[in-house]
Amino acid sequence: MTRSAPVPAGSRHTTPDVDADAAPGTEPLLDVLVVGAGITGIYQLYAAREAGFRTRLVEAGSGVGGTWYWNRYPGARFDSESYSYGYLFSKDLFDDWVWQDHFAAQPETERYLNHVVDRFDLRRHMRFDARVTAAVFDEPSGTWTVTLGSDGSLVRARFLVAATGVLSVPYTPDVPGRERFGGVQHHTGRWPSDPVDFRGKRVAVVGTSSSGVQVVPAILDEVNRAVEPVMREARGLQPRFQRLLPCARLAGASGFVAAGDGVPRAPVEHWVSWRPPAAKPRR
Repeated sequence: MTRSAPVPAGSRHTTPDVDADAAPGTEPLLDVLVVGAGITGIYQLYAAREAGFRTRLVEAGSGVGGTWYWNRYPGARFDSESYSYGYLFSKDLFDDWVWQDHFAAQPETERYLNHVVDRFDLRRHMRFDARVTAAVFDEPSGTWTVTLGSDGSLVRARFLVAATGVLSVPYTPDVPGRERFGGVQHHTGRWPSDPVDFRGKRVAVVGTSSSGVQVVPAILDEVNRAVEPVMREARGLQPRFQRLLPCARLAGASGFVAAGDGVPRAPVEHWVSWRPPAAKPRR
């Protein structure tokens, strides 16, 4: 298959639609197959379709978000300023979205990514609950054949983009006797969508990196017995300096400045305009 003609920048999708519900083995050869509906995968799907490629995205989970879909444990929150997670390929998208917190919590980030997918009509080109179990490249034809574990269906594509991230597979420590533990076990990287009841429980949290230090204070008020963090080595922590971002959004191509959006929120005493520092010449 040859590449379609390029699409002018800023135009909407004009590539032939790919039916996300097509029967196994009946869909045409794709130009690009993207694996993973996280931050990178969503953008790869958008960019490939804008460039005129016939593109599909497959995702093992039931929704978009990647890290922010799977990691929904209590206290899960972005550890950089919220706006730095915003896409920059669309100025209107960047200007219109209003981050509520200086460091966005998991639900807010997941809402943002779903907003992006729906705003650019990407969801119909995604297939969920479709974990890739095999990918084989055929050199003579220059195509990939990808097997999906959900139903064993095959997808063929000229290019395969693995947007699976470096932390997509949870690590479970090999602690002797863990399989005989009679209580409830949960991994922060595969947290259930239904709330976990900690009342009256004695809770041990294994690990004190970013997930561990977020989940412990989030469940303290609910656990009325004890929370015992188990760590291999001491960690250095500092306050998060969390705050709401009322009546403001970050916008502008030359720098980020506060601007009202008409939504009634608590007043703000001071605004700070920020501009990126000038680049230093290389030596």
